[in-house]
Amino acid sequence: MARKINQNRSRKESGVQKMGSAGPSSRSAIHTSILTNYDEKLGIHAQFREKCEQLVAEILDAEKIRVHSVSGRVKDRKKLEEKLRTPGKEYSALDQITDVVGLRIITYFDDDVDSIANIITREFDKDVPNCIDKRKSLEPDQFGYLSLQYVCKLSPARLALPEYHQFRGLVFELQIRSLLQHTWAEIEHDLGYKAGVAVPKLVRRRFSLVAGLLETADKEFREIRDTLSDYESMVSAQIVDPSAEISLDQVSLAAFVKQSMTVRQLDAHLAKGFGGSRVSTKVDEGGATVKMLAYAGILTIGQLRSELESQRTRLAKFEEIACGQHCKLDEIESGLCLFHLAQVLMVLKHGVEGLAAAFRRLGYVGGGGERAAAQEVANIAAASGFPGAIASDKPTKHHAIHPSHSR
Repeated sequence: MARKINQNRSRKESGVQKMGSAGPSSRSAIHTSILTNYDEKLGIHAQFREKCEQLVAEILDAEKIRVHSVSGRVKDRKKLEEKLRTPGKEYSALDQITDVVGLRIITYFDDDVDSIANIITREFDKDVPNCIDKRKSLEPDQFGYLSLQYVCKLSPARLALPEYHQFRGLVFELQIRSLLQHTWAEIEHDLGYKAGVAVPKLVRRRFSLVAGLLETADKEFREIRDTLSDYESMVSAQIVDPSAEISLDQVSLAAFVKQSMTVRQLDAHLAKGFGGSRVSTKVDEGGATVKMLAYAGILTIGQLRSELESQRTRLAKFEEIACGQHCKLDEIESGLCLFHLAQVLMVLKHGVEGLAAAFRRLGYVGGGGERAAAQEVANIAAASGFPGAIASDKPTKHHAIHPSHSR
């Protein structure tokens, strides 16, 4: 017994007493020391979180990877106290806790998780033993929908830069998950359950079904994205062939706008008339042009090309008059001339009331001004020489003949 007491005294005096043998009072003192250190470093951790969040966002932007969000946080003090009291967890210093600073990247598609993980591996130093791909941690018969989790620190090259030097020795925990994976995690957390035996049997199967549905939805969204990408490539290749039968939609319209010299010339003419407006790369973002052309009976790119070429001289005149009635716009969308053409065709085929009805269906003008705006289009069309357009004897005040995102 005396020998055992002496051994314990020797360990204590040498300062190497193991945490596992520490009593409650000793653990309390260690926890107090960790929390004190946390308070002292709160400012630097907040700066580190901000810098890393900004850096990750800039890297993803440079790689042209669109994500839903990049967010960060410094662990709340109460959450840290709870972590320190977790059974089976023993910490002797603050730097052993790897999630004091946390970042989360939420992607739109599940395959972007791995693409981003490769970029993070290249740009940061990983603490490999603490990096976990939780997506692989569940057995096939278990439910759950988890994320990729890394513990990272700044690379030596970045730490050598003055703006990062103060963050030497700091780490952050990074979670990467898709939007649907995030939805699962948030709802699961809100319900107060985690995957495992703690979940009552009567809801365990339903959890599994929902997890399966979300995984299927992630796959379907990815395949829809890939199908759209393939369709865009196909349309871009076919659009140069005047004989190709291509349905009119936002994808084919964007390809036509990009390919058509007539559209570019009319847009440039319109931009000049507005005092040198910029022509943006945006094409019919709200879908108003495609819908208006459909109302006018233009359902294919071939029909659109034919109408544009036959009406281009009158359309140029229409734009000159329209510019004279409006204040300067900073920017117009690409293909704005086609929105004007669609409105003129509506007036020619369905009259002022038809265009007014189209405005109402689009929710485009509002405030009861749809008919006045339609009459304005008819007046300008008549002055531009479009046969069949009838001007009103009463002058109309400008309402709206340009998409709302032309500004």
